[in-house]
Amino acid sequence: MSSKGKSIELAQGFREKIRSGEGAAGTKFEPIQKLAADCGTSVATISKVFEILENEGLIERLNGLGVYVREQVKYRFAVIFDSRAELGAFAHKAIFMKYFIEKCRSGNMSYTVFENVDTPSDCLRVQKQMKTNIFDIAVIASRCFAEHCEKYLKDIPVFPIGLYPYKWLKCTTSFTNDWIQDAAHRLRQYGCSRIALLNHTGDTASWEAPEVTTFEGRYRELTAEAPGIFQETLYKESDTSPRGGYNMARELLCENADCDKLGIISVDSIFTNGIISAIFQSRNSLWKDVFLVSHANKGSLLSDFPVPILTYEADIEQQCGRIFQLAAQYFTTGKRPAGISMLPVAYHDPIQQKQL
Repeated sequence: MSSKGKSIELAQGFREKIRSGEGAAGTKFEPIQKLAADCGTSVATISKVFEILENEGLIERLNGLGVYVREQVKYRFAVIFDSRAELGAFAHKAIFMKYFIEKCRSGNMSYTVFENVDTPSDCLRVQKQMKTNIFDIAVIASRCFAEHCEKYLKDIPVFPIGLYPYKWLKCTTSFTNDWIQDAAHRLRQYGCSRIALLNHTGDTASWEAPEVTTFEGRYRELTAEAPGIFQETLYKESDTSPRGGYNMARELLCENADCDKLGIISVDSIFTNGIISAIFQSRNSLWKDVFLVSHANKGSLLSDFPVPILTYEADIEQQCGRIFQLAAQYFTTGKRPAGISMLPVAYHDPIQQKQL
């Protein structure tokens, strides 16, 4: 048997002993020379075995003190992001990881983060590391990895959970977008005679599960219900940036200068700050001429708007908690949960609160 094959075989033996409880946390291994002699192999092979077990978080090597069995982690997570997480969804990623790390540390769980996973070669890089390190759960926020998940995770015993409702994954958790209808209803109560929706370019139909209605789809439903208030020309798309929000709002305000009360629904707080700038530059009065509703991520600085507006707030901590609930369900039952877990958003109206 080759030295590589021997090291894999020995690592499996030690792994089974540790996980069975025979090697309790804190147990010290025999000196490497004695282990090599007892196992009938070389010191170099035992060193490789220790490297494998250390990468899996099963042991720790302390300089001058020896090699010890580590306290075993409850779950091992791989968290996979694409570069979009650094753009419009950055606030989501930053807040999610804050709560995720807190949960892992308090619950004796380990995690490895893979970033900028955008291309097949990036996915292969992640796949290679997942084959050499043991993971239990893969939290996926990469469209490319999600699309080819079955290929990349073939023969890797890991349970994938999508952080967005990817149509290629069997288990995902995200936030509902049915708040669009509720926002439209509230803007009508404020007396808005026209209501616009400002959305991301391309929307999400290409990658979201078919049972999820897109933002564009939500607006089309409203257009069918009340075509005078909701119109094709009041639906606009742009790249996800403050400038994109500003440009859409400027165009919208110019086209609807004759409207006495215009309602605007922004699907992303990245847009909203640009929209606010456009409203003030146009000399329109917020809450008199123009009424603004926006999506927001709870706790995000991007949602700390300079003026009071209506918001529908997503609680990322709740989504993070749902990931751990799904993981616990998987380990408790041995079965992989399936379906889309859509979480609600919370409505906030600072205008009415101020009046109260």
